[in-house]
Amino acid sequence: MIRLLFTSTFLIAPFFLLAQNWTDKDYQKYTVQQFFQLKAIYQPIDFENIDRPLLNAAIFYVTNEMRQKRRLPLFKHDPRVEKVAQDHADDMVNYDFYSHYSKVPGKKMLTDRLKIEGLDPYCYAENISSSNGLQYEYGRKVNPPGPSGTFTYVSRSKREEIIPHTYISFARAVLILWMNSRTHKNNIISTCYQYLGSAAAYYGDDTFYDMPNFISVQYFNSEQK
Repeated sequence: MIRLLFTSTFLIAPFFLLAQNWTDKDYQKYTVQQFFQLKAIYQPIDFENIDRPLLNAAIFYVTNEMRQKRRLPLFKHDPRVEKVAQDHADDMVNYDFYSHYSKVPGKKMLTDRLKIEGLDPYCYAENISSSNGLQYEYGRKVNPPGPSGTFTYVSRSKREEIIPHTYISFARAVLILWMNSRTHKNNIISTCYQYLGSAAAYYGDDTFYDMPNFISVQYFNSEQK
């Protein structure tokens, strides 16, 4: 199930970057074009060993790609903003809710969550979504997963395996959802915000054979007051 809510010096980059190596400092090293040359982002997501920093970075860079195509200023990365996004994504999974309003005491409003990290921006916004970690064609019938955990479509003609997203294909799928929603898109292309933090949290959909899913969160921030 898909769910959305809105509110000059050149250095050779290590394009062989392997999983589990992404850090906050890498946001300063890679342009949008350089990020898309990283081999690690084209590997299938291993749901038992997810490189969460790399997945968050993929969502961030695909978002900036959308802005670059429109000749808009690119978002800057702020680890504090990303932490707010990651904490809210994790809370939604851990406390079983899906909303801009948190169930966690002291975190109900977005402004509450921002203040925890010492953030008090002039303007701010949030995008959230819940979407599949597999390259699943929504609406098609699925067999219960086998002993290996592999999902397949119900098909008489052949065995059709549903493959996992790669880091970059998942990020692109989430951005397509948001860009196809006017309110989400407005946040992504707004010139009111200068900073972006993106994050995702994994969960198994217990209404659909525990199929891999992610809740994704974006926080958009302006300069501080």
